[in-house]
Amino acid sequence: MNLFVFGTLLIDDIVMALLGTVPERVGATLQGYRRGNIVIPGRIGKGPAIIASAHSQVAGDVLMDLTAAQVQVLDLFKSVSPGYLEDYVTRRIPNLLADWKAKGLVG
Repeated sequence: MNLFVFGTLLIDDIVMALLGTVPERVGATLQGYRRGNIVIPGRIGKGPAIIASAHSQVAGDVLMDLTAAQVQVLDLFKSVSPGYLEDYVTRRIPNLLADWKAKGLVG
């Protein structure tokens, strides 16, 4: 699975500490979204999120070829319910990497 990340998951040392490796990453810009904060179920306070917003963009990376176990670790690190990141990327932003490649936003 390929996963768009932003914020703390752009830092190789953090990804290495979590996964024991730093997967290949490709820089990417998510058009039509902005960084914001949302209430995450099971968490006190608000957490960072990507929110739809015309004429905005979020800079980040796409972590390439993650295993299901690696995605689960990232879910837990971000203190969200298991499957949240996968659901967000595959259902709410379907075919994200293919779309970025078609638009020339990533190599």
